[in-house]
Amino acid sequence: MNSITQYFLNRGIPEDIFILIFSIPIIFILIIFARRIIGSMTLGIYTPLFLIILLNVLGIKNGAFIFILIFVSIIILRYILRKVPILSMTDTRILDAIMFCILIIIILLGFTHIPFLKKIPFNIATLLFLLVVSSYSEDFIVIWERRKFKQFIAPFLESLILIIVSYFLLNWGLIKTLILEYPLGIILGSGAIILIIARWRGLRIKEYIRFKEVIKNVELPEKK
Repeated sequence: MNSITQYFLNRGIPEDIFILIFSIPIIFILIIFARRIIGSMTLGIYTPLFLIILLNVLGIKNGAFIFILIFVSIIILRYILRKVPILSMTDTRILDAIMFCILIIIILLGFTHIPFLKKIPFNIATLLFLLVVSSYSEDFIVIWERRKFKQFIAPFLESLILIIVSYFLLNWGLIKTLILEYPLGIILGSGAIILIIARWRGLRIKEYIRFKEVIKNVELPEKK
């Protein structure tokens, strides 16, 4: 095992936490690659990062179930509250506060009455995951209301795919082995890759697909 890894493990840092910490640069690469090269809309960098880290703590099944529960609950609550004349005239932040208070009650009832949720330990990681998912879902629903369903579904699916792919990649045995054996190389290599991606000034993959017909018909200037 690498001497750096051994140094931190011998001083009380759990191996799974060590791997999770050194996974963060890899997650950054995936998110920045998705945004700058593919052209995905992930609604920021840190929120997907938090979701991916918390998903590694909770597990894919538990995380997916909570994600769907919160997302559907927010859609239903927002629709119902928008129909109340008094609330529809209030400030958006007040509406969000009221909706979140109701959501807390739904969450508590869910963890005490829904059989599957009863099996999930209700700890700090679970609570943080609920809060981050609630905030993330709210952002997507605002997009839905402003740009309608077609403009909403693409960034939602892209973010969901990114989170799931990141989860399985970080739980791949080879990645864990590389982190334990070459932690410094992971940091330096990730930094170099991020800098290379950040310097990309060309079209994104989605833009190539979207404008491929236009690109085909563009006449290149003749060389003199």
